[in-house]
Amino acid sequence: MNKLFLLVFLLVFTEISNAGTDVIPTPQLFEPENLSFDYLSTDGSFWYDCKHDKGVQPHSWTVYCDRFVFQLHLMLIAYPRENETTFEFHYWADEFENLHETHTQSTWITVDKNTKLKKLMGYLGFTQDSSQLRIEIHP
Repeated sequence: MNKLFLLVFLLVFTEISNAGTDVIPTPQLFEPENLSFDYLSTDGSFWYDCKHDKGVQPHSWTVYCDRFVFQLHLMLIAYPRENETTFEFHYWADEFENLHETHTQSTWITVDKNTKLKKLMGYLGFTQDSSQLRIEIHP
């Protein structure tokens, strides 16, 4: 239900944001070399470098971190306007094999028109935020 609400919200927001413009925001697609992942504990007791494979859907990835396997969905959408661009960085991940958890995060960033996004990092908390799946994007 929450994902359906988010999809409807994004569609309505996109229509409102684009009123009077010719630009239609679309999610940026990434190549595997644009992304890197780590899974680490908050207390520093472990840090796993992860490998990842592209999934069937354009925004889906499978991320392998030691014995943990995350099904990740990642979207970066730019909403350009005359003097600025707003980026929506939205992602969610499931890890059912060991953690039995699903978590989601959405961050909005607005930059001046001439600013180029170089790198974006995010952390998705698991096990009551005692561990995180770290996502690094180089668009």
